[in-house]
This record gives sequence, structure tokens and C-alpha cells, in this order.
Amino acid sequence: MANKKHFLKDGQEVGIIGGGPAGAFSAIMLLEEAAKKGLHLKVTVFEQRKPASPGGPRSCKGCSGVLSYNAIKNMAGLGLRIPETVIQCMLDTYRIQIMDRKMQIFSPDDAPIYSVFRGAGPHGCQEGSVISFDAFLRNEVKKRGGTFIYKRVVKIKFSSKPTVVTRSSAYSYDFMILACGVNSKYPAFKPQLFSPPRTDHMKLNATELPAEIHKNEAIVKFNYPDHILFGASVPKDQYMNTSYLEKKIAKGKISKYNFMEGDQDFYRYNGRAPLCYCVSYINVGAAASYFGDKWAAVGDMAVTRLYKDGIGTALLLARQLVRTALEHGISGKNFKRYYAPLCKKIERDNIIGKLLFRFYSLFLKSAKFTSGFVHLLNLEKKENEKPLNNALWGMVTGSYSYYKICRFIFKIKNIRRMLKYVILGK
Repeated sequence: MANKKHFLKDGQEVGIIGGGPAGAFSAIMLLEEAAKKGLHLKVTVFEQRKPASPGGPRSCKGCSGVLSYNAIKNMAGLGLRIPETVIQCMLDTYRIQIMDRKMQIFSPDDAPIYSVFRGAGPHGCQEGSVISFDAFLRNEVKKRGGTFIYKRVVKIKFSSKPTVVTRSSAYSYDFMILACGVNSKYPAFKPQLFSPPRTDHMKLNATELPAEIHKNEAIVKFNYPDHILFGASVPKDQYMNTSYLEKKIAKGKISKYNFMEGDQDFYRYNGRAPLCYCVSYINVGAAASYFGDKWAAVGDMAVTRLYKDGIGTALLLARQLVRTALEHGISGKNFKRYYAPLCKKIERDNIIGKLLFRFYSLFLKSAKFTSGFVHLLNLEKKENEKPLNNALWGMVTGSYSYYKICRFIFKIKNIRRMLKYVILGK
């Protein structure tokens, strides 16, 4: 049994660094689950960005945000019903472009996913016209008794308790959760207990929604143009948010001019310059150390699903972290035994994900393979089971684990068909 000093007690204080989805989910579940156990905890969330105006700074994430089916379902299980005013579009169709071939895939079981704005929307939209997903979650935290301090945390010190240091004040807590995200400047740890995750860059921009784009349909391109691994354009009411991952991104300061350089083909269906743009960090590898006595990291500061469904993964991690803290204790040993296994499971699944993206990147360069793949998808439209459709849907939306996607792809029937249409060219 864990040492009693490593259990949260009535009246103790919890500090959460970061007011994005990972921090907000942690606060919501901690307050609710503690109340069920008769514990009154004082939960304070530190957020360096005050409620934003449209078109925020570099890496503002004002325009990003897609909720997978699992994220929506798990939020509903927590009693979090997403208001219609927060949902920008309900997506049930993706248009996939591979080289010069186009195809459509559809949501399994007619379960749409939601596009949302994490922030206050793109530059140029009327202030107050967008209700952000993050603002919705923060209001849910406040409803449950949580408080916010809008200051940047510059340092975290450890003695008998974790101490959060801003530029003007210091606050000590009985338990601390690190949820500031990879797009925030990391606070310094004294002593150095936290090793940040590996990251890559993703380009994002927002444009007005072209008239020819349906609001229920997103667009994904693989290897098109050749220097892009994949990219997605997602409708959000009267706007469209485009994000893409380059195989190699040029280093240095991004500007309005070099952002679009060499990428005109990617925007050729609308040909419009972006209203705003940024380069965002994404987690591509778990942190080397993400917990210890009286502290733990959550969300993409620990680990997240590769490329897709960061919000849904943040919810799962926050739920497991809160369960561990309240049921087993807040020592490093407790987190290693009860929290780390879920993180490791996501890490292992991401290895499969990297192999899948390499597979697609390699084979989709072949016109013969691409033509056969499109033919297989068309055959599925006449059948009840649609494993390739579901596999692609899981790849581009994050609605399934990469392990489950592999199971869809490598069904015996699919292997036979791939041999016939893709490899043998029949």
C-alpha cells in the first residue's frame, strides 16, 4: 500500500501548468472525481495566454482543432456536451488525393467528427464571432470550482513540495501537473527532472472557405506535391484550416512570402493567400521522463498519438493520471505502475503508425499501386464491410489506433485483392 503522505488529502492544492485540453481535462476530472470521494481540492490552472483575439501570434493554434469520434464519445461520458456554437462543421466525408488520383472515404457507421477552433479563429474574423473549444473547456473548469492564473510559469522548483514560479510570484502545491504543451516555452526544472519530448514542425494556415468546398468534407493529400508527406484542409464554417507536414522543413524564420514558396500546387483548388499562418510544433516521440514524486506530465508534454487525435489522447491520459493520483497515490512509483503503462501503449502504437506512414509514402509513389488501391476502394463501396475505407478514415482522423488500422488493412480478403489488383496488376 502507498505511503499515506503520497495521497491527496482534503483541502490540499493542485497546480496545473497549461490551460489547453490536457490541462483542462485534468482539472475537470480531478475536481469531479475528488468530490465523489469527499475531497475538496483547490485546483489552480496556469495559462500564459489570456483569452485571445482572432489571428494570434506564431504557433497560436487559433485555427486548429478536430475532434475524433472517440474524443467526442469520451467527452460525452464525462458529461461534457459540446455546444453547437463551438462546433464549426460536422465532417462525414474525406476527399483523398494521391498523386493525380482522387477518391472519397466516408465515416463508418455515420458517426461524424467535429471541426473546432482551439483559439479565437483566424485573422480577420469578427471578434467574438467564434467560441473556441479551449474557452468552452476552461468554462467547464470554472463551473467545477477551478481557478485560472494568466501568467507564464518560468521555473518549477522541488523541495518538500513542487513550487511554481512566475515572473512576479511563487506558488507551492501538494501535486503538480505539467500540461503546457509543446508549443509553449517549457519552464525550467530545478532540479532537472523533466526531459521534453521529440518534436517536428507542421505548417498551418487559414483561408476563407472556397465556394466549391462542402462543409461536411475535408481534403487530404499524400505526397502531393512531392515534398509534402501529407496535408489536410478542414472546413470550419466560413473558413478553411490547412495543415501539412513536410518531409523536410526549411529552418529559419517563417514569413508570409516563404510560407507559400514552392507550395502553390497544394493550394491550387482555391488559389488564395492565407488570412494567417504559423509553424506549429507537434510531438513525434515521448518525453524521456514525465513523472516523479508529486508531479506528472500529461498530453503532448508526455506522449500523444502520432499526427492525429491529440485532443482525444490528452483526455485518455488525463483520465488515467487522475485515477492514479486519487486511487493509488502521487508518488513516482505509483505513476510508474499505473500511469506509465498507458503512455507506453501509445508509444508502441505510434511505432506502428510510423511504419504505416512510411509504407504509404513509399508505395503511393507508384502509379500502379495507387491505381490498384483506388480500384479496391471502389470495390468496397458495393459491399457491407469496408476495411480499407475504415483504415484510411482512421489514418486521417485518428478515430482508430494504428494497430486496429493494420488489422483492417491486412485482412485476408484485402491481401488477396492487393496481390491481384496492386501487385499483379490484374
